[in-house]
Amino acid sequence: MVSDADPNADSGAHAASASAIAAATSNDRELWRTWYKTAALLREGLDVSPIITHRLPLSRFEEAFDLLGQGIAGKVVLLPQEG
Repeated sequence: MVSDADPNADSGAHAASASAIAAATSNDRELWRTWYKTAALLREGLDVSPIITHRLPLSRFEEAFDLLGQGIAGKVVLLPQEG
């Protein structure tokens, strides 16, 4: 079966996809870089307790997301070991 479709018709979509992948990869690298910097700051004793506004058991994750979505919470820590 022969297709009448132009094989180059999607070239813009492919270029956009390639750009999106490149941007995501770059952002992923930056995410890891900031993760390592943050971990180092925490090891050095950075006190983050002032920004933690809520501590909830993991089972209340929906409430945690609601608090964040409403702008009520600053940082919510979910505690997996608590029911």
